[in-house]
Amino acid sequence: MYVALGNTSPINNLPLPIELLSFDAKLKGTYVDLTWSTATEINNDYFVVERAGVDLFWNPILEKSGAGNSNSILSYSDKDRDPLEGVSYYRLKQVDFSGDYSYSDPVSVFNNTITESEDIFMYPNPSALGSVFLRLPFVTRDFQTEVRLFDMKGRQLASQRFDTSSDIFEFYYGELKPGIYLINIASNAINETKKLVVK
Repeated sequence: MYVALGNTSPINNLPLPIELLSFDAKLKGTYVDLTWSTATEINNDYFVVERAGVDLFWNPILEKSGAGNSNSILSYSDKDRDPLEGVSYYRLKQVDFSGDYSYSDPVSVFNNTITESEDIFMYPNPSALGSVFLRLPFVTRDFQTEVRLFDMKGRQLASQRFDTSSDIFEFYYGELKPGIYLINIASNAINETKKLVVK
């Protein structure tokens, strides 16, 4: 799927400077691997990767030159060698030679600093982001896990099922009124309920 970045004004009707094929961020041990690719580039000067924590305050962390003009698929990569703990977000800023710029959609990474605990870990809590990350005990990898969100009256508001490919998941709860909610995590290996505070 193409993601077009650039000027879409019907008045100027200028060609888009970037057709972005992908932008991704993956935790690889002690660093975050950042990769992206473009299908075309027109007057593309450079890229900036920006990062934000749970406060959603964006900061530039690295810059990479663009190709200027290209009609071929080009791939780029770099590393965030000092990632934030917990949840962080990355987005790609494209800047053309005139100084105009645009952004990709953000992607999220969870840097799990808890390696020994076999407890369920939920982050961030309190939350105001529409989702939380869950780290489950290693034993749950052998089973499908269902996560359900309830209000304090016992009404189910959201649910997701997760496979066994990882012990870290992002659970989306969407827009909720501020307050206390209950998250139930259940499989053949575990059945536990945690309190979630939504700000």
